[in-house]
Amino acid sequence: MTRALTCAKTPKELVEEEASYDEQAWMLHALAAYHASSKQTQVSKFQAKAFASLWANRDKLNAYTRALLALAAHKLGYQDQAKTLVENLENGVKLDARPDTAVVQRGAQASDPSVLATAHWGEDGIYWRWSDGGVEATSFALRALLEIDPQNKLVEPVTNWLIKNRRGAQWNNTRDTAIVVL
Repeated sequence: MTRALTCAKTPKELVEEEASYDEQAWMLHALAAYHASSKQTQVSKFQAKAFASLWANRDKLNAYTRALLALAAHKLGYQDQAKTLVENLENGVKLDARPDTAVVQRGAQASDPSVLATAHWGEDGIYWRWSDGGVEATSFALRALLEIDPQNKLVEPVTNWLIKNRRGAQWNNTRDTAIVVL
């Protein structure tokens, strides 16, 4: 972890990434993970400023970036903001209570009650930004739910969606697979 931090961008660059929410949230998440693992009690002024910037713009964040910010808030000790961000994630979830029902055929047979619902974030098909991918966005949102609100009603359907969207023993690519597994 220490070696990774020496390669990471400087704290000043963390603040300079204000226009790139994805990158700023990713860097803040990494620094917050180090902050928590090293038992630091003080949040640096750069971390606080980056968090404040992302928090002020949270309505503009996609699910992936919002999940990273929720995890960072949790690790930096901003528990109220972390809970609010989880609520924001809940509001933007794509929930399918009956994933076994045909959408095309009207009057199709009723859903089997034993089939578990699914829930996910991100784009289902083609996406332009890496942070809009469904597998990565859903994985980080699940991680945020498990750390901040482990009893959340979405944990099971989100896990079910991730399992159903696997291709054999992997997801879409190596990065997706690594993020889901970690």
